[in-house]
Amino acid sequence: MNNIDSFSKVYSSGFRMEVNGLSINHGVTAILGHVGQGKTTLLRLLSGLSRVTIGEINFINNTIFKPNQTTMYNFTITKLGKLYDEFIEEFDYEKYLNLLSQFGIDSKGHYTSLSSGQKEVVCVLLTICVDRDIYLLDEPFSNIDVINRKKISELIISNIDLGKKSVLIASHEISYLDRLVDQCILLKDGLVIGNETVEKINEDYPSIREWYSSLYKI
Repeated sequence: MNNIDSFSKVYSSGFRMEVNGLSINHGVTAILGHVGQGKTTLLRLLSGLSRVTIGEINFINNTIFKPNQTTMYNFTITKLGKLYDEFIEEFDYEKYLNLLSQFGIDSKGHYTSLSSGQKEVVCVLLTICVDRDIYLLDEPFSNIDVINRKKISELIISNIDLGKKSVLIASHEISYLDRLVDQCILLKDGLVIGNETVEKINEDYPSIREWYSSLYKI
């Protein structure tokens, strides 16, 4: 478990994210909320890609953030793996190549020639092939078909030691999270308005979606 005492981030736009005590459990945690409520902001702050205005996050060096499709360059998929292998000591290049083949992605092809869904798969694979304590996945199911969404979910479960490590997934795809996640954090206006284990949610609500809707008063 990783504990955060408190921190805040204020943007020039006026948006403010404020966290007053938060525990990140081992296993898979879903970061939920409407568009613009702070899901990506929270992951970027936890990763150190954005700096907090007040407070401190002391486990930044133990995180890995999934790259965004738009930040990737026109390299071959093999070259992207080589770059990760060169600059990130904990990256498992052979594992990366093996997982690519499982998804039917030609490692010799260029990243920009892939479909949007295949690009997202590559971004996820680059991330989970790094040995870190906390994995931060922003919208990992975007533009991915149903079969590959299931494969991604299974990969997370089978390739990461969830008894010792944490995976945080920011996603709008709530229906794909019920069987994957152990904990849910719900954001609204930059604040945490809900933080429960799925076990507790299932005691009180028929699904994560119903819990979400209840707290958002939809």
